[in-house]
Amino acid sequence: MDTITLDELTGVMTMQQIIDLTDDDDTGAVSQTVLDEAYASAVRDLDFYAIDHYSLPLPAVPSVKEFHRQLTKCHLYFRRGVYPEEIMTLYESLQEKMEMLTSTSLGITA
Repeated sequence: MDTITLDELTGVMTMQQIIDLTDDDDTGAVSQTVLDEAYASAVRDLDFYAIDHYSLPLPAVPSVKEFHRQLTKCHLYFRRGVYPEEIMTLYESLQEKMEMLTSTSLGITA
């Protein structure tokens, strides 16, 4: 997966939140560039922990896609310098889950 789609991301955020967090030029539209950068940060986060147990790049199985969706959401907030308690709690929870990864955690078969 090289990018995240709006359909995937709207499963964890509203379209207005996505626009607000990506629209640096005040166009009223989603910036795909900003979205791609946040997604790339999310992938790096998961890869950092997964590399000890899996070959990279990780396949787009449901568990990996969910980590990417949730982490992308966090990174969109972080890039704005906005750290709501809900987002910080989510990120900390995701970090704990990533720290506990095993070779079977993500449901990836060899």
